[in-house]
Amino acid sequence: MSNPSKIPDYEYIALIDEAGEPGLTRVRPMDPEGSSEWLIVSGILVRKESEDKLDSWYADMRSRLVKFKGKVIHFAKLNETNKLITCQFLSKKPVKIFSVCSNKKNMKGYTNPFAELRSLDRNWFYCWLTRVLLERITHFVLNDSMLRSGKPAKVKLIYSHRGGLSYSQLNAYFALIKMQGRVGGLYLELGKVYFETLDMRLVEVIPHFEHLGLTFADIAASAYFKGCDTYNTHACDPRFAQALKSRMASVEYRDETEIESYRTYAGYGVKLLPSFRGANITKEQSLIFKFYGYPRQWWDPTPTTPSPYRMATVSPTVALDAPDKMPGA
Repeated sequence: MSNPSKIPDYEYIALIDEAGEPGLTRVRPMDPEGSSEWLIVSGILVRKESEDKLDSWYADMRSRLVKFKGKVIHFAKLNETNKLITCQFLSKKPVKIFSVCSNKKNMKGYTNPFAELRSLDRNWFYCWLTRVLLERITHFVLNDSMLRSGKPAKVKLIYSHRGGLSYSQLNAYFALIKMQGRVGGLYLELGKVYFETLDMRLVEVIPHFEHLGLTFADIAASAYFKGCDTYNTHACDPRFAQALKSRMASVEYRDETEIESYRTYAGYGVKLLPSFRGANITKEQSLIFKFYGYPRQWWDPTPTTPSPYRMATVSPTVALDAPDKMPGA
């Protein structure tokens, strides 16, 4: 539940859900009975004017499913035909999709590094991944709102409730990283969260079934999970995440001469953790990431390792109401 004090105005809504399991004590494939090898956290960004349309979008999508009798749409429980239908449907809506894909093999055995927040012992890893997600979402919101109105706008965050996650935990974690960012004390050298677009009074943690819009975040997260998982779902199938391409967030870069430009998803709309090489993934698992531009990760925000294409310029073509176009696509 969000803070009951006066709610500020907002222009964007980010619906956030995950696929996979956050456990790090035992991790597949090293531990055959361990938690999933992958944890995917995805965000669906829409403008405020689309907020009232989410229920009708859901009803329209449900009506298109083949022989579907369930009460609630869960991507993982759909057959292949209906999985593809949901992704193709979402790809035609005025949204932007962001997915952070963590291969957990190198995280096995890690425990909560935030001594200040013992309450996060169960959810610290999930909170950290959402921070990586928000780096990208808040970057987009800031640039898109500056293009539209010349000033930063706020984004409302709606999280699908997961085991033990609470508003108070998120509030404490965001307060910590905001403070650490000011003093240069971040535990990990990552990009920047643009807090001018955030307000904790605009954060909600609610059950999946209470907000139909969260179904679209489940579709995105589960599509990427299916694209790279081999142990929980038995075989990688990148088709579903590939079908979302027209709505995946991307950025445009120009070289020093400003003659050539590059539009990229790798590192921005699709973020692989750790690096492509460091993740040590199989050929089958790599297909979805290569489809979106890896092994080169173009979006490389300060203060991470320098890149020849450091400065990102957000083109009007990344607007929420128009799909991205890559040169030659």
